[in-house]
Amino acid sequence: MTSIKLCAKCSNPMDKNGKYCKACIKGKKYISNKKYYTNIFKQGLCFICKQPLDRCGTRCVKCNKKNNQLTKELAKKRKQNKLCQNCNNPVIDGKVYCPTCRILKNKQKHSNTQYNIINN
Repeated sequence: MTSIKLCAKCSNPMDKNGKYCKACIKGKKYISNKKYYTNIFKQGLCFICKQPLDRCGTRCVKCNKKNNQLTKELAKKRKQNKLCQNCNNPVIDGKVYCPTCRILKNKQKHSNTQYNIINN
């Protein structure tokens, strides 16, 4: 059984060569222009809807809630398709993360623990 890789933006089946589906690539939903985002950030606008920010961060409350909901749905779809929650690769033994991401998560967890011990 082959697992279906999902688009990181909309969770539709992914293009063979990338991280996003053809619609997201073609529709320019994903913009990786650093200058554009830097300018938006300096103006104090939401990265998504371009309205003034009503909270700390890069998204307004409304867009943040919508993003959180989409993230939960994407995680659910990835879990159903037995894909890693982080990198979209197949997982083993019903785990949430693939072996590579599990190692990275453990390293982060241990490095944060060591940092807390040193600073306390």
